[in-house]
Amino acid sequence: MKKQFYRVRQLADQRVGRAEKTDLLTEDLQHVEKAIDKIKHACSNTNKKLITCMQGIGDPDKKKKKLNQLQLGLTMLESAEVLGEGTLLSSVLSAAGEAQSALAGELASCEAEIDNQVLSPLQKMLEVDGPNIVSTKKKLAKACLDMDASKTRWLNAIKLTHSAKTNVNEALAKAELLKDELEEATLLFQSLQDSLATDMFTFVAGEQSYAQTIVQLLESQMRYHEASLKILQQCVPKVKQQLESSICRPVFGCPLETHLKVTEREIAVVIEECVLFLLESGMDVEGLFRLAGSVSKVKKLKATFDAGVGGLEDFPFEVHVVTAVLKLYLRELPEPLLGFNLYDEWINATNIRDHDQKLNALWVVLQQLPEANKNNLRYLICFLSKLAENSEVNKMKSSNIAIVVGPNLLWNNLEGGITIQHTPNISQITELLIDNCSWFFPEGCNFVRQQIPDDKLEALNNRYNSDNDVSVASSNETKKHRKTSAPECQNQAAMQGYYNPLASQFDIDLEKIDLESNNDEKSTPAVIPHLNKSQSLCIVSNEDKGHRRLPSNGAAPRRPAPPVPTAPKKVPSEGPPKHKPPDIPVSPTMRNPQLKSENPSKPTLSALADRRNLEDKMETLPID
Repeated sequence: MKKQFYRVRQLADQRVGRAEKTDLLTEDLQHVEKAIDKIKHACSNTNKKLITCMQGIGDPDKKKKKLNQLQLGLTMLESAEVLGEGTLLSSVLSAAGEAQSALAGELASCEAEIDNQVLSPLQKMLEVDGPNIVSTKKKLAKACLDMDASKTRWLNAIKLTHSAKTNVNEALAKAELLKDELEEATLLFQSLQDSLATDMFTFVAGEQSYAQTIVQLLESQMRYHEASLKILQQCVPKVKQQLESSICRPVFGCPLETHLKVTEREIAVVIEECVLFLLESGMDVEGLFRLAGSVSKVKKLKATFDAGVGGLEDFPFEVHVVTAVLKLYLRELPEPLLGFNLYDEWINATNIRDHDQKLNALWVVLQQLPEANKNNLRYLICFLSKLAENSEVNKMKSSNIAIVVGPNLLWNNLEGGITIQHTPNISQITELLIDNCSWFFPEGCNFVRQQIPDDKLEALNNRYNSDNDVSVASSNETKKHRKTSAPECQNQAAMQGYYNPLASQFDIDLEKIDLESNNDEKSTPAVIPHLNKSQSLCIVSNEDKGHRRLPSNGAAPRRPAPPVPTAPKKVPSEGPPKHKPPDIPVSPTMRNPQLKSENPSKPTLSALADRRNLEDKMETLPID
């Protein structure tokens, strides 16, 4: 208590300048102290921000369970189980979930390593070494005040001994005691000053170790990212391979070669299914490819093809929707069917005036197409040739077809589309290919539906549950051959059955055809004769065998002169047979418009029933 009083008085005297003040630190230690403050400030800020970057501090196992990556991985794995095995998204989620779980484990190990090798040394420096220096400095300050107070009282005692006239010996003894107290306070001050200097120099000397902790942080992060990169390098190629080999992908906008490779087909699914459908139901429809279909139904059918499920059951007579979708598919190909790099060659070939030389030039360019493009072009041109042969009925000659289909087969990539001045050239190319189909493609074309391979079929079955209405396996089980011919043209009501474009087959539910409703007294069964039209339309015969290329003297094969154009064969006046609509019972008023009901404001119940029956059945009639 007495020392505390002396300290307060000494501090007050020093502030007013009545007593001397001893410096706590030398000039060198003052510079060291400034360096220590900077180091502590830098390490403290780094430690705070590093802690915020950590997912958690504590037991690595418990911390791992709280990591967001682990929660993400577990969620992906659970979602994969919900989707079921074998589906594309399920496989990708399963692989990604395992990768995220592995990343979470690496992150937990990395944070545990950072906690032990980085955060612990920094926290020891901030919580132990730094406070020790502060504590020693406070003790030094107290010792300094005690020394200064002792010195002041000793000096005052010496003055009293010189001025004292009585009790001189007592004054000298008191001065000696104060001198001894001053010497003890001086020794304590010097000891604490040396201790403080040692701690400060030790702290500054540890700057390298503090820097080493930052290096440990970087090395731990490097090991974590290397391990994470290794995990991702193993996962990403696996996932990409699943994506590339999966049949479950959009068809529109997909490169032709990629689509054919993935589906293991020779003809694109949209081209094949649309052509087979049109061969069956649309060869007699007037204005085919020229008249537009319903925009909403075109979008729906496009989405149906992209999704890989059946969709044409909703379009049994919407042939214009099917033609619109076919043109849309050709137009959305990343590269046109006739190729980007051959654009100039196609255009230059049409500028030749001589007809035979023009055909030979077109044939040369045709041989430069990739095999996939050539096969699909042959399939499409053979179909268009069949369509043109029936032009007396459908009003679509080769020139008309070329005008509406040609722009979807060739365009210029550099100019972003078709140049207006080249539009007639492109139409001329298409027309010449259609008119000379048997010459350009002497091998002909069999319009058959290709069956899906077993592995692709399994992928589709896994994608859609077998309990659903959309089933691919049920229809393929009935097929014994690899390829089957297109079905014959039968009752149009059968076309309301199930159709799956990716399964490449018709599943016609004959039970949906209610023939008994036509056996009443007012109507007769709607029987459509089997005309075998599909068989006659689905085979392009090779009548002119002389058009094949033959080698000559070991030289490169030379194309023979094109055949002399002949007038197209005239179709008999009666025209090809058309689908006969079924006989529908109608009311007498509808048969004879001049007849009116006795009470026009209140029609009879039988008339209303007949009218509803007529309206329902008119919706199922084919449009000629």
